[in-house]
Amino acid sequence: MKKILFPTDLTDKPKKALDYAQYLSINTGSELVLFHASMDKGEYERSIHELNVLTTELEQSEVRGAKTIRYDYISQQGLPVDQLIEAMEKSKSKMLVMATSGANRDSFQGLYLKSNTSAALEKLQKPVLFFPEDSKVDKISKALVCVDVMKYSKEVILQFYEFSKLFNAKIEFVYSHTSDRIEIREAIERFKYFLSRELPVATLVVKEDVSLEEAVDELVKSDGIDLLVMTKYKKTFWEKWFVNSATQSMSYTASLPVLVFSAD
Repeated sequence: MKKILFPTDLTDKPKKALDYAQYLSINTGSELVLFHASMDKGEYERSIHELNVLTTELEQSEVRGAKTIRYDYISQQGLPVDQLIEAMEKSKSKMLVMATSGANRDSFQGLYLKSNTSAALEKLQKPVLFFPEDSKVDKISKALVCVDVMKYSKEVILQFYEFSKLFNAKIEFVYSHTSDRIEIREAIERFKYFLSRELPVATLVVKEDVSLEEAVDELVKSDGIDLLVMTKYKKTFWEKWFVNSATQSMSYTASLPVLVFSAD
């Protein structure tokens, strides 16, 4: 991971998210690239100066003894989402870190989909990390990975495993189901076997007769989870989780950073 892109509106609102992006950059040895898009020419010209000031502040704020990382910035005119996609490609960034607001805390989909972030996420095939503005998380020590044992990407799981090792993070997988079909039980055993071979340090928690949202909510509250990890599929698990779900219990989970990988 050579570059991480962080969109900013140049206000103080995404300060915690920016601190988290810097934390990720330092631990992964990635260059942190700040991005701002504006429809107004005057704002565009002002943003260049403000982005330059902000990158200087980041350089001066690095913890002594930490990995030295490079900072850069991109300012473009045009629609934020379109320019964001273009900036990801031009800068060759490998991850996008975005601040999100808690305006719709009663609904997980309200937090993550009713904004420009959904449009960016639909088009991007690279990892995207959402950081809620009011989150109190400042490090990665234990991650909860949502998995569908009937359909999962081994490549994504192993990719995240390599990422987690940079933080010495513990990994816990969760799968929930409401059926006792033989094929589900067999799939659970196959996934456990896969973990025993590839990720022996990880564990799988199986929750029966509860929704995934309820299972995640329970584990976040009881197991000290500070990062939620999900995989994006086309029109399947992705839609089931983000579009059809409006469980109130996710208001708690939405206070965590959420890292989304694409299986495509």
